[in-house]
Amino acid sequence: LRRELIANVAHDLRSPLALIKSYVERLGRGSEAAPETEWGRFVQGVNRNADALESLLTDLFDLARLESSEVIPALIPCSATTLLDDMGLMY
Repeated sequence: LRRELIANVAHDLRSPLALIKSYVERLGRGSEAAPETEWGRFVQGVNRNADALESLLTDLFDLARLESSEVIPALIPCSATTLLDDMGLMY
């Protein structure tokens, strides 16, 4: 039930998020939305946060798919040092 709820929430939030992103994109095209203006910084901030939310929703959707055994991850051997180095580059 939890798995299904997570998948449904992630899916249902994608449509309004796509609309928000399209509106922000259109707002960013205006002449007053130049990056150096207050309006431009506002539009960039909204866009950046919408991208972050989209990434979180994708992660939630992927988690639900993994938990449902719909997708079986491929296990590959790797060095712990390489893994930690890669993680350090991400953050």
